[in-house]
Amino acid sequence: GNFTNLNWQPGNLSTNPILVSPNSTTIYSLTAYSTSNTCVNIQTVAVTIPTNCCSSPLLTNFTVNSLSSSTTLTGPLLINTDFTVQPGTSLVLSQSEFLFDQNARIVVENNASLWIAGAHLYSCGGQMWKGILIKDGGQIFCFAQGGKSSLIEDAITAIEFTNQYTTSVNPMNISNTIFNKNYIDISINNYTSTS
Repeated sequence: GNFTNLNWQPGNLSTNPILVSPNSTTIYSLTAYSTSNTCVNIQTVAVTIPTNCCSSPLLTNFTVNSLSSSTTLTGPLLINTDFTVQPGTSLVLSQSEFLFDQNARIVVENNASLWIAGAHLYSCGGQMWKGILIKDGGQIFCFAQGGKSSLIEDAITAIEFTNQYTTSVNPMNISNTIFNKNYIDISINNYTSTS
């Protein structure tokens, strides 16, 4: 028959259709009565809100463990594993969002470089990501691009320099970059300058 008397719960709504945007997963129930109120039909639907964006089907997964050629990435992109920028290559994270799964890390090897150009790097879940490790002879450049500062957040150690002995390169050039909600923003350990 013809169902004209509608009742959506929660919310006690009577329009058809309804538009909802809950903050958490919600089960909606529709009770529809026939025009003569002699027939009742009840249907339910769940609107699922993911609590961990790491499992979002809207994100492209970056599954490469090692970069052996220079690459520019744009996002949004989910990085769910450690990966290494190999010697002689560079990686540019450009003007996009880059979400890191728990404990993911970028490692920049000797004679490799990482460029963060107006990008936003952050954790996709409630857990922190490991951050960026710059090995001896590696370089990192962070700067604004397209009128947008770079932003690095939610890392255990956002940028870490350990055992730096090579003096032929400046290991970092950071400007117009915001560090937010990291356990440690920049860590420099065992740095030796011979100049």
